[in-house]
Amino acid sequence: SKGENRTNGTTPELRSPENMVLSQGTGLRFTIFNISNTIMGGGILGLPNAMEKLGLVPGCGLLVLAALLGCLTVWMLLIAMEESRQKSYAEVAGVLYGQKAQIWVDFTIILYNFGGVLVSYVMIIGDIVPPFLSFLRAPELLQDRALVLALSCLVLYPLSALPNMGALRHASLVCVVTIFCLALYLFAIYATEPGDGPRGGPVKYWSDSGWDFTAQVPVLIFAYTCNMNVPIFYAELREKTYEEVDSKFRTKKDKMMFAMFFSSTLCFTAYVFVALFGYFSYKSVTAPDILTNLQAPDLVWASYITAAYSLVMFTSFPVMCFSCVQSIHRLHWELNSLLHPDEDEDYQALHTSPSSSPTVFATPYRWPAEEYLKGEGEFQRQDSRSSKCRPPSASRLTRQLLALMLVVTSVFLGWLLPDLSVVFGLTGGFCGGLITFCFPGLFYIRVAQKKRERMYVGPWIGHVVLWIGLLAGVGSSAVVAMQAFRA
Repeated sequence: SKGENRTNGTTPELRSPENMVLSQGTGLRFTIFNISNTIMGGGILGLPNAMEKLGLVPGCGLLVLAALLGCLTVWMLLIAMEESRQKSYAEVAGVLYGQKAQIWVDFTIILYNFGGVLVSYVMIIGDIVPPFLSFLRAPELLQDRALVLALSCLVLYPLSALPNMGALRHASLVCVVTIFCLALYLFAIYATEPGDGPRGGPVKYWSDSGWDFTAQVPVLIFAYTCNMNVPIFYAELREKTYEEVDSKFRTKKDKMMFAMFFSSTLCFTAYVFVALFGYFSYKSVTAPDILTNLQAPDLVWASYITAAYSLVMFTSFPVMCFSCVQSIHRLHWELNSLLHPDEDEDYQALHTSPSSSPTVFATPYRWPAEEYLKGEGEFQRQDSRSSKCRPPSASRLTRQLLALMLVVTSVFLGWLLPDLSVVFGLTGGFCGGLITFCFPGLFYIRVAQKKRERMYVGPWIGHVVLWIGLLAGVGSSAVVAMQAFRA
């Protein structure tokens, strides 16, 4: 029968993949929106300036290269998830490289999401909303930055406390639509500006400064960072029941990769529109933040478009907060286990019950073309703990308290510290290189060495991605440090 699931304890009959699709949870469409939301965020604002510094040819080339590398590292991460039978980024590291690797991955995700993203999103809200309220001639009290940030908690916390990523699908849709509105507005500015106007000037096809080129490369290399959330999206995409409807995907990994390709294409389109038309509109006077250029008094709708962009921050914050909450909960559990390895068996049984963290790679979640997922898999943890010894899922109360802590802390730091661009640049560059390239590369090396017969490409591609991540991360951090020193 249609919609059969395992509520009666039976295993569904396996049907041909052409007649199956997942019927509940986060579907393909909203997975695409959630991935796109994770990718774009606030980094898109610096693309016009990056295009001006790099030149059109290198800039567009790097955007394409970064998109391809992003899809490659997601593919590596999905392979590692399936071979290790784990549904989180850090748990994959725990199975392939041991408990200390798992702790390091969670710590890196926390540092990147909180230290490089969440607080900066709050700062952007504080920079956008009060001037817009002043433009509307709102009461002076409502123009106060501290009050605006405090009130932002009323939006950020309810969204950040939602039970799963799928619940953020409509927020992600708002994010994507808002970014395309910005792109269309920049196109309108370019289309209505005369060629000899005040914003005219020659278009640069190549960079004329080696330093400018080096400084802007990391902006584009990390333009498609989303790996910290990919395991969550994939797990939710897998947690479905069967129905007799057509499906063009033989495996759920294929479905997830289609979502990643489509999201990358969507983001690439938005990036090209914003980067090119933002640059074409302002050329040599393109600001590091394109919203700065939109403050010109002759742009009638600019204030509304700028204010609308705050919706991107309000809707991207919860998506990044979600994986940060999971990593904090898991890191606490792992550190406790590492520091207290001799706890009694009753405590271990309480916290490592298989029912507390059901696998999403077992029946009834497998499709017929996924017979290779049958069984526990060949990879076991590299330490003394069992491969079934997983951190329990956070309770609803725990998740809400951690989300509240992150929201309040981010808002407080965003109000207290007006400029942390150097710190954000250092943490974002180094941790971004690890999350986007190094970790997936290391995962693939370990899997490909043991599963050569099933891998399309040998371990060498993992080494290439690993070195790209090391060079990009170290190079990005060095550029930020040099810029701070020169300032």
